[in-house]
Amino acid sequence: MEKAKPRILIVRLSSIGDVLFCTPVAQAVRELYPESYLAWLVEEKSREVVEGNPFIDEVIVWPRLTWRAERAEGGMLRSLWRHSRFIWQLRQRRFDIALDLQGMARSSLVAWVSGAKRRVGFQNAREMAQLLYNEWVTARASAAHISEKYLLVASSLGAGSNKPPMTITFGQADQAASDRLLASVRASGSPDYPLAAFCPSASRTHKLWPPERYAQVANWVSGNLEMLPLFLGGKGDAVYVEEIREACQCPTASLAGQTSLKEAAALLAESRLVIGADTALTHIGAALRRPVVALFGVAGIDYQPRGPLTEVVRSDCRCAPCWARGECAVDYECMLGIQVEQVVGAIRRLVCSSG
Repeated sequence: MEKAKPRILIVRLSSIGDVLFCTPVAQAVRELYPESYLAWLVEEKSREVVEGNPFIDEVIVWPRLTWRAERAEGGMLRSLWRHSRFIWQLRQRRFDIALDLQGMARSSLVAWVSGAKRRVGFQNAREMAQLLYNEWVTARASAAHISEKYLLVASSLGAGSNKPPMTITFGQADQAASDRLLASVRASGSPDYPLAAFCPSASRTHKLWPPERYAQVANWVSGNLEMLPLFLGGKGDAVYVEEIREACQCPTASLAGQTSLKEAAALLAESRLVIGADTALTHIGAALRRPVVALFGVAGIDYQPRGPLTEVVRSDCRCAPCWARGECAVDYECMLGIQVEQVVGAIRRLVCSSG
């Protein structure tokens, strides 16, 4: 007989966007088991997505990359000790159910070593991960969005058919930090316009749009909507962002590489408009219910951002969706096919619909 207050572990390690897509599962499980103990196991780079989530009792961080770096520097024994201690601490939590939303060898192994009696994952998981489950979920090909696929795991436990939204939160400290950063932008002479957040960079070259086209959009937003284009991103995005800004003929500002994820979320929440590539910040803008124009090339429609005020701009491309990691064989035509006029048209529609 199942416990009324089960201890449940959700395993979704990375990446930031994928962890965000999985957050509806936490709410669905919490609604099913209001008195359960719900923990989420995540890697370092994605921890901010779930920290502060109101439906989660504990965030457990697996510092896999830190341990890998230590091992590469000759700390094999230390790495083995830390892995062993981590597993011991995980098992001490006495989980009853482990939900593997990632479906890879390392995530299923974590679910297995947790000691949970019920280990639930997808039948078509990669890297033979399904061998470590004892309950399997078959994902429907008809799922309208990837988050609905993840919700099937909650449904297998008995969760209802409702579709909770994606969730990300930020606290007062994050808001205060973002306010200070924004004040520094204003003090540098930027116009005191409402913000239009630009999130142009992404982890794959296949998702990038030419800098001069982003610049044209920024010029239009500044001149026609009287908004300040504010560029956001990680430290590795700064060079690409500066290429865009150098091509602009309007005042712009950049905080790329200067914010935490939650501080960036606070800035997105204050923005009148979000324009971005297929990247985590664009999806966060949609989760925060901001007007979002997303430029999508390679990813399937089930990975598009969701939100009440979201416009996705795509070009008809013969090879999309594409998951290639190397050079593009057709000269990135999926992104080059997106024209400035299409993006401006989407912005016009959003501005009119949002007042």
